Amino acid sequence: MLIPEEKVCCIYNGIDPGRFQKNNKVRQEVRQELHISDQTVVIVCVANLSPHKGHQDLLQAIKVMTQKTEVPFQLWNIGRDDGMLKELSKSVKELELTEKVKFLDPCDDVQRFLSRSE
Repeated sequence: MLIPEEKVCCIYNGIDPGRFQKNNKVRQEVRQELHISDQTVVIVCVANLSPHKGHQDLLQAIKVMTQKTEVPFQLWNIGRDDGMLKELSKSVKELELTEKVKFLDPCDDVQRFLSRSE
């Protein structure tokens, strides 16, 4: 089914990449705070914990990654719990991802975490 062009619009969600310049001192602070080594690749997901955001799918993908790579990595989920944290935490345990997945509290300084990911 085609959607009429007049009903389609693009909502831009761009960010200024200049805001995410590396700062080794802050990077170290965040990594120490979360007990992450310098060699660990960090993936950040910024999204409230809602069913339509696809966190369960992301956890399945992370499970596949653990089987396909030896590169140390972690997934940091940053967002408000909209009723899924308990279910997602259970999935993390069932998928044996407790060392790979962290759920961080919502924060006003997401930039701090994004600029420390790699």
